[in-house]
This record gives sequence, C-alpha cells and structure tokens, in this order.
Amino acid sequence: MFGAVALITDNKRNEMNKFECFLAEPLINTKQVKKFEDMYCIFFPNDFIECIIENNSGYFVQKKIKTKFENIRICNNFLNFYENDKISIFYVYKDVFFEREIDRLIPFAQDPFGNYFCFDFSDSSMSVVFWEHESSKKEYICNTFTEFINNLYK
Repeated sequence: MFGAVALITDNKRNEMNKFECFLAEPLINTKQVKKFEDMYCIFFPNDFIECIIENNSGYFVQKKIKTKFENIRICNNFLNFYENDKISIFYVYKDVFFEREIDRLIPFAQDPFGNYFCFDFSDSSMSVVFWEHESSKKEYICNTFTEFINNLYK
C-alpha cells in the first residue's frame, strides 16, 4: 500500500516533497497519539500527527537524509502507535529511552541498524535529531518534521 501525504501546517496547505510510504497502516484509533502525549507530557507537532495517521508503521520510499554535518542517514520506517507491538513508539520509548533516562528525545522512526529519528523536546523548537544507540549521541538533522520529510531523497 502506497500513500502520498499532503500536510497542513500553520493553517496553510503545504505539499510535502512527494513523500511516500509503503506497507503503511492508517491509524484507525487516533486516540493512541493523544494517549502517548498524555503519558509523557508532550505535544507532537500537527504535521507529524497528520502524517502518522496515514503512514503509521510505513516504510520510507525516499530513505536518505543528510544531517547537519553532511552525514547520510537511512530512514527505514515509522514507529507505529500500537501499544503492544515491539516497533511501537510506546514500546521503543519505554524500553530504549525511558529506561536509559534519555530525557526529552521522543523516537518516531528508525533506521535499519537500531538507531532512531527523534523529536528533541529539550528546547521549544522540537527539532529532529538522529540518535545512535551504541554511543547514545544525537546528531541534529533539521528544525521541523515538515523539513525532515522534505529533505528525504532516494
């Protein structure tokens, strides 16, 4: 199943960069997003919520993205919002981030090697970072989720 996404940000229609996912499962119970937000006292950006509703657990077609230091990272798939699934945002955050006391990084996607793309809630901008699990280091990618999607390429 392929899905292209057009997102609404700041009350303006903003076409995403012909973004596509395959094997996406539209999120039927959108209350799961709110449940996660309430559990961890965060608010996801609206563009992310609109995207994940259509592309829950979807695999990226445009997989590559460059970090601030020009490192190329590979995006594999979005984490899903099914509470009891091992590739869910609930499971990954609790098992990987919360247990290690990695504060204010919320994963939303993963690469093929066990690393994560995260929102960095340590500042008010909610920038997107790449978090490497072996070193526990984060690497800045961009300021917003829309910018993240628009910077993906094949």
